[in-house]
Amino acid sequence: MFVAVGSQLAKKLNLPGEDAECMMDGITILRRVLEGDPVPIGARVGVIGAGFTAMDCVRSALRVGACVVSLFYRRTIVQMPADPEEIHAFLEEGIKIVELAKPAALHIEGDKLAGLVCTKTEYTGERDDSGRKIPFDVPDSEFEIELDTLILAISQHSVLDFFGDDAP
Repeated sequence: MFVAVGSQLAKKLNLPGEDAECMMDGITILRRVLEGDPVPIGARVGVIGAGFTAMDCVRSALRVGACVVSLFYRRTIVQMPADPEEIHAFLEEGIKIVELAKPAALHIEGDKLAGLVCTKTEYTGERDDSGRKIPFDVPDSEFEIELDTLILAISQHSVLDFFGDDAP
C-alpha cells in the first residue's frame, strides 16, 4: 500500500511572539490565494525561506497588495534550492532578497508584528555532509527590518494522525 499525504503542516521558527497577529504560514497564504480569498496583508511583507513555497509566497504577496516584499535567507542566493528561473522572476518583479540573514527575534508591539530582527551570517569555509557551505552567526550583527506581515515558508511536514498509533 502507498499513501501520499503531502506536507501540509508548516514548520515554525520557535521564537517568542510567533502567535502574534500578522504572522502567517506559507501554505495557508497560498491556499487562500488559490481559493480567491487572500489574507489581508500590510504594505511591508517579509518571507523567510528559499524553496518553492517561499518563491510562490513572495510573488503572491506582491500580487495581493504588498508594496515592499523581502525574502530572508540565511545563505546566499546561489545556494537557494528554488528553481533559478523563479529566483530571476521574483528579482525582476522588484522583490528584495536579504541574504546571509538568520531570524533571531520578532519585534512585537502589543499583539502585533512590528518587525523581524536578524543576525548576519557568514561562511568560514566549512561544509555540511552534502557539500553546502555552512552559515555561521556573526557576533553582534543584529539588525531589524520593519514589517507589517511575516510569512514563514521554511518547510512543512506531514500530518499523519490518521494512522493512529501506527504512524511511521
